[in-house]
Amino acid sequence: MEDHGDIIEELNHLRAEICLLERAPAKELYVKQLYAEYRAKLKRAKEIGVDVRLLKPPPAPAEARPPGGHEKASTLISSEPIPIRSFWRLWNDVAARIEVAGEVAKAQAYILACFSELAYLHVSKFDVDGSERYDFIPSATLDHLLANGIRIDVVQLLERADLEAEIIEREFFTYLIAYVHGEAIIAVRGTANSADWRINLSGEAVRGTGPEYHHGFYAEALAGMRELSRKLVARGGVRAKYLTGHSLGGAIAAIMAQFWDTPTACVFGCPRFGNAVATELRRPQAYIRKSDLVPHIPPRLLGYADLETKPRWTDPTETEVDPDAYKTVLAWMPTGKRFAVQHSIEGYRHQLGMVIGEDFPDLAYISALRLMASGGLSVQG
Repeated sequence: MEDHGDIIEELNHLRAEICLLERAPAKELYVKQLYAEYRAKLKRAKEIGVDVRLLKPPPAPAEARPPGGHEKASTLISSEPIPIRSFWRLWNDVAARIEVAGEVAKAQAYILACFSELAYLHVSKFDVDGSERYDFIPSATLDHLLANGIRIDVVQLLERADLEAEIIEREFFTYLIAYVHGEAIIAVRGTANSADWRINLSGEAVRGTGPEYHHGFYAEALAGMRELSRKLVARGGVRAKYLTGHSLGGAIAAIMAQFWDTPTACVFGCPRFGNAVATELRRPQAYIRKSDLVPHIPPRLLGYADLETKPRWTDPTETEVDPDAYKTVLAWMPTGKRFAVQHSIEGYRHQLGMVIGEDFPDLAYISALRLMASGGLSVQG
């Protein structure tokens, strides 16, 4: 009898992916594709004589580990002060838990900003050394790594903090997955190339009566989610608990949160990604610096809606930019990096940290690079 193991495995995987989308508010927009693919492959399998009785139900979610056991996690990291050292102390603190349904506490928002920052520490195979080739880089640390040809093993760095992690590299986006108590924190970071920024942030009109998304953001969210689903299924159906991201990565995370059964996405300096109908399917918790222009583009005149009805300012004392300063952004893009100071992930993480007493400087990771290298962490350059 012919062995159809590969076909059975693929069908089982598709069933597991569909299972992960239960109760997601926008699942119909994506799950139809999976169902169509599953039905077509199932029909073909029956035609060639595959015993479909061998199909198994999707795996149950991995059992969560109880809190605790991480009191000495900080000793696994270099003594240089870096934000990730505070992870387990904050995570296990009652103040860092969900306060109300779907609401991320301030300390937890800070933790997710730290993960968004960590995603920039990974230089992917699609990044090119020499930061001068980029007009705009939304992370001072990534700018430093590219300018000096430095590579950091982010997975190893997280292992030093007693966190298991893995990374997915795509051409314009990188996905950092950290596993915590049997669940996943997923941080997304976007491109550093300003040419891609001009394309991504120009946007097309989204004035329909139904949910409409920025085409580029939506396409990447679907493609990235497919790869992430495979990773989570391979680990026994681990649940994507938190989605986070900064800048373009925040837009991808916010859209993904509408397809997965996650409480929310927590994003920082995130551009608008769709019309009001799409945004309201599940609003992300969007933190904004008053001096940052990116959350105000693409423009409302094209139908794009703000991520939240009331902005979550990281520092209410800052001077607010013109919320319709779209032309200002396009005029700035080719000329320099001053704008990156107001938009950088390091600034977001630092301001949120100040609120809860975590005063790590903006450039904490840059100042720690030499010490991490001398301590045996994989840093090349």
